[in-house]
Amino acid sequence: MGKALISTTAILTWRKSSRSTSDTHCVEVASDGASAHARDSKISQGPEIRFRREPWGAFVDALR
Repeated sequence: MGKALISTTAILTWRKSSRSTSDTHCVEVASDGASAHARDSKISQGPEIRFRREPWGAFVDALR
């Protein structure tokens, strides 16, 4: 699906699934327009992974 890039410098607005609760493992996502970013919601100051738009879109489509 393409290479993932590690990023820790972007200032983003993060979203968590409305199906998540405080006691479950969840991934938060954000977009900077060119890339999708993902991180562990329990470690909000931790590292994030950045994906190019096309591989991220293919991943999301495969989940549907």
